[in-house]
Amino acid sequence: MHLLKSLVIRFGVGMPFWRRRKMPEEQAPPAPSIPRAFREVYDLFRGALVALYGDFGHGKTTFCVHLCRAAQLMTGRPPLYLAVDENLKYERARRQLEALLGEGNVRFLDPGHVLYEVTELDARDRSIVVLDSITTVWLWLAESIAREVIEQAREHGATPEELLAALRNAVLRNPLLRQELITLAEVIAAPLARQARAHGIPVVVVVHSSAVFPPRDRRAPRTFWHAIGSKPSYMSKALRHAGWIALAVLRQDYVLELRVVHRRELMSPSPPERRWEIKPEDYRF
Repeated sequence: MHLLKSLVIRFGVGMPFWRRRKMPEEQAPPAPSIPRAFREVYDLFRGALVALYGDFGHGKTTFCVHLCRAAQLMTGRPPLYLAVDENLKYERARRQLEALLGEGNVRFLDPGHVLYEVTELDARDRSIVVLDSITTVWLWLAESIAREVIEQAREHGATPEELLAALRNAVLRNPLLRQELITLAEVIAAPLARQARAHGIPVVVVVHSSAVFPPRDRRAPRTFWHAIGSKPSYMSKALRHAGWIALAVLRQDYVLELRVVHRRELMSPSPPERRWEIKPEDYRF
């Protein structure tokens, strides 16, 4: 009798539902609210390779990291952040990246290993892939050639003016290097675009606006490239695989203005743009 009474008191067996004792339930913490801009941008970029342009310090990395965070919360699948930029490899930056995205979701790569990494990449379990940045790969290749030129010039006792002229001829005016960079960019972009289409996820490639090779014809009609500031010609073949071209501009009020154009509309004098404003408080999720 005492056993039956204790069971009734403990579990509410045979008691009216309004007198039954409710068992404590484990409640999951409320999901953070994802800003509308990140939701819309993620949905727009699904299944496409995206070239994200922007000057140094305009917030491209910050935006990409939080877009990865939003993708992780929206889909429940981890992102993949391929960190190539040297600024991301400092100890403090490494800790912040891994704290936001998870230790296994960030890969710190040397520029010489990027091509192998993207060729062997399998993103079927990922929500998004970011390569930050492909410009670092180009600069690494140009720097290796420039280093050889500097060493040879010093051996021959070249003056600073002669050294600068030699560097211009070897890097900026070298058609073989130009073609090598164009080919390298396309070879990196092609497998990333395949992963985006195959798994329906965004793949974002960060590109610095500063051009290694300036455009030949500066009298061309004003297009979206004028907003970027220059048209990096080494992206000519790589952009064939892209679906969207985005430009990140940091305004004086610290609001990031994201301007997006479809690749087919790039050369239009007035291409239709999609725009989002991302305020500093939008990063708090």
